[in-house]
Amino acid sequence: MKAPKGVLFLLFAATVMSGQASEPKATPVPRVAGPIPVTRESRMFISSLDSQTPLNLPAYGYMEEEYFMSGAANVYDWDSDGAVKVRDSDAPYTTRIVVRRPIDPKRFSGTVWVDMLSPARGYDFPEQWGYTNYYIIDHGDVSVGITMFPVTIRALRKFDPKRYGTMMMANPEHPPSPCSTATNYDYEMEPGLRWDIISQVGALLKSNVPSRPLADLKLERVFLYAQTGGDLQTYIPAFHSLVRLEGGKPIWDGYFMKDGGGPTSINQCSPRVPVGDPRRMVRNISVPVIRLLVEDMVLGIYDARRQDSDQPNDRYRLYEVPGATHSDGTSVFNWLPSLKTLQELNSEVVTPLWPFTFNCTPRVGLSDFPVHYIVSGAMHNLDEWVKNGTPPPKADQIQVESGGTPAAAIVRDQFGNARGGLRSPYIDVPSATYYENFKDCRNMGYAIPFDWAKMKDLYGTAENYHAKFNAAADKMVSAHWIDPKYAARMKAGLVQPPTTEKLITTETIPTSGGDLKITSISHASLLFNFGGKNIYLDPIASATDYSKYPKADLILVTHDHPDHLDPKTIRELSTGKTVVVASPVCAKALPDAQILANGQAGDFARVKVEAVPAYNIIHKRPDGAPFHSKGDGGGYVIAFGDKRVYVAGDTENIPEMSKLGQIDIAFVPMNLPYTMTPEMAADAARMIHPRILYPYHYSDTDPLALVNLLRNDSGIEVRIRDLR
Repeated sequence: MKAPKGVLFLLFAATVMSGQASEPKATPVPRVAGPIPVTRESRMFISSLDSQTPLNLPAYGYMEEEYFMSGAANVYDWDSDGAVKVRDSDAPYTTRIVVRRPIDPKRFSGTVWVDMLSPARGYDFPEQWGYTNYYIIDHGDVSVGITMFPVTIRALRKFDPKRYGTMMMANPEHPPSPCSTATNYDYEMEPGLRWDIISQVGALLKSNVPSRPLADLKLERVFLYAQTGGDLQTYIPAFHSLVRLEGGKPIWDGYFMKDGGGPTSINQCSPRVPVGDPRRMVRNISVPVIRLLVEDMVLGIYDARRQDSDQPNDRYRLYEVPGATHSDGTSVFNWLPSLKTLQELNSEVVTPLWPFTFNCTPRVGLSDFPVHYIVSGAMHNLDEWVKNGTPPPKADQIQVESGGTPAAAIVRDQFGNARGGLRSPYIDVPSATYYENFKDCRNMGYAIPFDWAKMKDLYGTAENYHAKFNAAADKMVSAHWIDPKYAARMKAGLVQPPTTEKLITTETIPTSGGDLKITSISHASLLFNFGGKNIYLDPIASATDYSKYPKADLILVTHDHPDHLDPKTIRELSTGKTVVVASPVCAKALPDAQILANGQAGDFARVKVEAVPAYNIIHKRPDGAPFHSKGDGGGYVIAFGDKRVYVAGDTENIPEMSKLGQIDIAFVPMNLPYTMTPEMAADAARMIHPRILYPYHYSDTDPLALVNLLRNDSGIEVRIRDLR
């Protein structure tokens, strides 16, 4: 039924301040059906194999299931005193949950993480699963994702009308009364039902209903966590004290909030809670709360900042992470739906490399700051806080000047990085400046790496840099910020989560002198095997673990930026007979290697190596100097039998490309602002006109754009490999 306007009701699980408080009623347990079968004709949306980084869960001892959940929920509003009241009651809904769990119950840790799936892209987007799937799998935890927005229900119904056709969140307004605050009033569905849906998911998981998900597991801790705007920021202060299990215990054992602004709209017609309102503050929650804010979120919720607490009824930690950004390029976007699925949804067809259909200024890629390592550490600390009563470590807040005013700004060090906050090796032993936002794109940051000259001034040698970085990582382990296992990955320069690691792609090209095997390792790192010789190009530790690879006979170095010239890796791959080809600028960093200047490359066994120019004309640093000056580095043309392979190095589409002669295979970089835009790469391809073209070194440019630009150019086959 519909509640009379202006009357303050008890939530179905609420205490309301109306002179005298009453005990909260138990949250109802919804009906559940499932697991829903997967058939040839019907599959689950956002399955782990149907993502752009397919994840074979059974290989990790995990499985995924989908359940439908139905019940009745209320629509709430704010009363004049800031308390929550029921606006409309008992609206029917049917939604779904996605469960990822250990196959073997003995592997289960007892911990469940319930994720409020994000609607930001118009379909269920598992942001927290993207940040944390490897941590959850490593620890034997369970992940549960909730579909809880009308827009994502509509996407599901479009994806598979038969499977998802009954899903809905009914709008109980009769007749509907559009409101001035809703841009597009939803006559059919009401997003304000999600607060009860969230509570009922928790009640279901902890119930004794025989058909409930995870019925064969003993649940000891169930946490709610999310990165969905202000949804968790709304739920915790407004609803935590009002929802209970049978017997009066809280539904949730703790909360983990990643980012998010102030409270969002409590229903589709309700305005957001304004800055300075006490409802924006998370305080006096009866279970532990950890809030982790990336740098670009700090100023936006400055008024909700507070000190840490260990009081029994107010256990709270605030972690602010300098250098980290809300939308980064290391983890979340790897789990975008497959290109085929995006096309079926008529959605933006994008890839993890640049997961948007617009550009930002400057035209560089998303930040590679691996905040997910710190996120997983914070989750572990929350788990230990509840399981063993172990208080998590405390961190300083990021330093802010003129906080809470229009002139508010983050205080920065001599490198342009934020001062204070939860420190990491990326900030304490910097190799880049981390920018919290693009000039014209909110919540998206980027990094500009230091050049080799600056790195040398700061650290002297690569070994000194790595030693300092590793010591800073060890310090994080000692302070219980990160897991030692993940610290080892940080030391190796690996920014992607373990579950994104790919099978190395090796393909064979026949030549007149025998087969040429080309291995795409990562970034700008390649391995050519020909005639029994192993030829590496720009081997760097952050690309892979080179201990699994054969020793080098020849190493080609294009230029002296640290993501191309890694003296430590070169030494590890070298033997007494290894030859290194590099420019004089690069050779200064390799005093103990057998160096041939790149102009003297010449013949090497059955391989002919020719150094060619590489430089910038258009893209320049703020001081006007090009990112790559002519003569400082270069590319290579390598002849393997009758096949000539061109590896361009870091360059733009320079005139010399039209004079290379026959090129059968070309590797063209698209790494902004250092090299080429997709349009420049297409122009280069037309000058070179190779039979096979590989876009490479594209960590910040989408290679699909190059495919589209060359779709009408016959004779050029564009092959996309994982060369981020």
